[in-house]
Amino acid sequence: MTVRFVASEEDGGTVTEVAADPGSNLLDLAHSFGVPVATLCGGNLACRCCRVALLEGAEVSAPASREREALEEVGAAPDERFACQTTVEGDVVVLIPPLDEMLS
Repeated sequence: MTVRFVASEEDGGTVTEVAADPGSNLLDLAHSFGVPVATLCGGNLACRCCRVALLEGAEVSAPASREREALEEVGAAPDERFACQTTVEGDVVVLIPPLDEMLS
């Protein structure tokens, strides 16, 4: 399966396409290929910095109740997920928001 990470226009619009195994964590996958997804907590949902948008293909794990609550608390759009809580189940395109937006 293929995961395509698309950086925001503000961050250059770079596209990084990687092969992924089923169950791969989006945050770990991004960091393994040098894709700048912010995290301050190491991937345990405490910082809520790693919010990404799923543009197409959305073949990913369903959010667990803890992630659903966190997404609701931050007012996330329906296509947004936390990369640290999301695993790949098929092809997906992921929009990485501007780094300064992730850290604010």
